[in-house]
Amino acid sequence: MLKVIRFWLLASFVIAFSCLAHSCAETIVMDPEEKMPIVVNCVLTNDGMENSGILTQYLDLYYAKRPSEAVLTPISDAKVIVKGRGQIAKIPSSFVGNLETFFSESHVFEWNGERWQCDFIPDYNTLYILEITVGDLKLKARTFFPSSIRLFPVYPALKDDEGNVVHVDDAYFPQVAYYFGQYFEHRKLISSYKEGNNSYTSYALLSGYAPYNGELYAWIKSDNRLSTDHRDADGLNMIAGTWSDLERNTDYVDLSEAKYFPEEYKSYSSQLPLYQGFIHIHQKPGFKGTAPASAFSEAHYFDGEDSQLVSPDYFFLLASDNPKGSGYGLGRFKIYYVSPEYDAYLRNLADVGIVHGEEFSSIYSAAPVYTNIEGGLGIFGAMTTGTRYPGVYSFN
Repeated sequence: MLKVIRFWLLASFVIAFSCLAHSCAETIVMDPEEKMPIVVNCVLTNDGMENSGILTQYLDLYYAKRPSEAVLTPISDAKVIVKGRGQIAKIPSSFVGNLETFFSESHVFEWNGERWQCDFIPDYNTLYILEITVGDLKLKARTFFPSSIRLFPVYPALKDDEGNVVHVDDAYFPQVAYYFGQYFEHRKLISSYKEGNNSYTSYALLSGYAPYNGELYAWIKSDNRLSTDHRDADGLNMIAGTWSDLERNTDYVDLSEAKYFPEEYKSYSSQLPLYQGFIHIHQKPGFKGTAPASAFSEAHYFDGEDSQLVSPDYFFLLASDNPKGSGYGLGRFKIYYVSPEYDAYLRNLADVGIVHGEEFSSIYSAAPVYTNIEGGLGIFGAMTTGTRYPGVYSFN
């Protein structure tokens, strides 16, 4: 029997594993002898790989369950392939033809007696194409694996009454602002020369994380309440209360109420809304923060050669409850960066209220749930938590 997949995203939403159970899109009246639609569940991830460098991707394939049926009907006789190769941005502009023919790297899934699986690690910023053949029926879907994104902290500018900077041990300090950084990697020409008929060229590989204000889809999880001023955080999971109601950690110095905090920061943040357990953000291109820039110290990043200043336009506030006994900082959050397709699927689940606590029903439903499977139902998506060091694959 195909087991029900559980996945986590706080107290009232779910987002975690690579394959999720699925409910479908519309009420269908069918002949008793006619087969139900095929449902596909596959979410690619590159997190959690073992020391061996092997990571198993899973795919669930089954016929949708009739209301009268007690169990799912898995499909074990099929051909399942995921095609994908390198960063889509590196496809030569001169390429002409069917894009799918350019993807020479194929990952063939095998039936393990319960699910379909294949060992491979997806690349960041990459288009993947799913092709499934069941008898005469062909199903197809696409998903775009997210870029490598990290969240970086920014410390507030604390000054005394005379305007002198107040230094505080970072280990006891609650970060109050963050910015997204996107991984970059490029070559810099070091030297080029000739010896006789031979040419020699050497390059330096430059890499790091540059501030990023482009489009992304993120689900920020905490075990408690959260608050943010990110302009693209929607109202999903919003609850009564404000930033000022967040619980403070009395094991540490409570700097949030210290007189050294800039007044413009305290008045600005105090009325920000609260969210229970998670925040959903679809950051639009050209994001610009609205927090008072004077409230924060300068933040810098390394561009591969020099230290560069991060514009306050990239900053946004983020905080959560700090119960007694817990620490401060980024460790309180887990962030899922997801593909546009998977984000639409998860957001739709929340909209129609299919998620119940920590379990998601797999019954064939009349609820209008998003699907990106051509010829069937379900989801083919991608997700990363940004914990793996990014490897960049380049086309020759």
